[in-house]
Amino acid sequence: MKKSNVLLIVLDTLRRDTLYNNLDKLPNLKKLASESTVYRNAVSPSPWTIPTHASIFTGLYPSEHGMTMRFNDSEMVRAISSFPQQNKTFQEKLRAEGYKTILVSANILVGKDTAFQQGFDQVVNVGPVVKQMEYSRQQHALSNGEPLNKYQSIGKLFELRKLIGTSNLLKIISLGVRRRLYNRRIGFPHYKGHKDVLQEFINSNPKSPFLAVLNCIEMHEPYNFRRSKMKFFDSRDPFEIARRSYFRASFTGNLEGAEKHSSTLESAREALLNEVQLVDEFIGSLVQYLKSSGSYDDSIIVVTSDHGQSMGENLYIGHEYKLNDAVVNVPLLIKIPGKSPSTVDDYVNTVDIYDFILGVAKDGSSGMALHDYVFSEAFGYNEPKWNLFLGDMAKEYPPEIRKRVWSQNGYSLTVNGSRGTIEEFSHHCNPVEISENLEIAQTLLDELMIFAGNSEFLFPSDPIKPPKA
Repeated sequence: MKKSNVLLIVLDTLRRDTLYNNLDKLPNLKKLASESTVYRNAVSPSPWTIPTHASIFTGLYPSEHGMTMRFNDSEMVRAISSFPQQNKTFQEKLRAEGYKTILVSANILVGKDTAFQQGFDQVVNVGPVVKQMEYSRQQHALSNGEPLNKYQSIGKLFELRKLIGTSNLLKIISLGVRRRLYNRRIGFPHYKGHKDVLQEFINSNPKSPFLAVLNCIEMHEPYNFRRSKMKFFDSRDPFEIARRSYFRASFTGNLEGAEKHSSTLESAREALLNEVQLVDEFIGSLVQYLKSSGSYDDSIIVVTSDHGQSMGENLYIGHEYKLNDAVVNVPLLIKIPGKSPSTVDDYVNTVDIYDFILGVAKDGSSGMALHDYVFSEAFGYNEPKWNLFLGDMAKEYPPEIRKRVWSQNGYSLTVNGSRGTIEEFSHHCNPVEISENLEIAQTLLDELMIFAGNSEFLFPSDPIKPPKA
């Protein structure tokens, strides 16, 4: 049996509803969805990039593979690099089966010089830095089967540190202006290079099945891209403006600061959709290339997200440690050669993409594992950066964060295991009162306690009690 190509596209930070509710504005994703199985209730195992990618690659939850958020900025690189070697990734297993494997990522946390390069023949971080380092040399390397390591380095992103150390203001300004001019000339951020890298990779391996994993980061903040034009010195981000006011409101209970930025938040939502439309154009060009090269019909295409983004729900904007529906609910489209399109309403967890890809590659089995319930979790430490605008309120934020959410029959219960409180209870993404749904809340809490086992996690003794302010 001929092995199918596998293309996994991770649309970083894309909310489920942003995609599914706007398909009429996204013609290429709409066309792909019409040829795919659309999973209406997919969730992510984690609310952040690193643990979710590790879960997709290994089929393990964050508490199992260890790539949680339990590190501060100074420990981040070390934590990423310590990905346990015993966790066999699906890319390693497919490579052992004769697949050529490549990771093309616009997110520097997922790519070269991180543990996520494990199992890939080629790893490329795309973006303006790749362009500035003479992209043609990388194309030459791919065509000749050479490693790309000598042609790129994530460390180049941090050259500005050297200039700051010299206190040379003119050099810093010059670097910023030249970067702006260069990015405008090459079309960045409209163009990052994913397709060209993948095209060269496929053309250089015409007789081998391929596994390609792409990370597109356009949907991640900041949302400062304008489709009509790139404003030369406009760095204002409506998302960040709204996030600060909502974050303070969540601690003080004073909604005035958040409400006055409601229009700003709406601008952020519009900017987010612009970013998705940008990616839609890229996916259209990628599909067109696959069809012209004869690879499309034989390719399994998986489109999903590593997590969503809270846009004001429960007075929160962002993702990081939140497990509300806006953050853990993600889109999932899977096109399988020869399979009719369909819609699935059962729960699925993207942690099962691991088993799905290996199953399809091994014996052609199709479809994600379906569940009556799904589970997500988050671990981490309080981030010092919030203290810059929280002030004394930061003291109320626990230094260590442990959270888990259980979803079943449309209901979701989130428990803060650092405080032993219920953080959120919702039904189909809408907050509901626990006191009016006591039996359901207790059932979800009991299931969550069984699943969590004996880990260091505090549970509430009575779900009727609301979380402390």
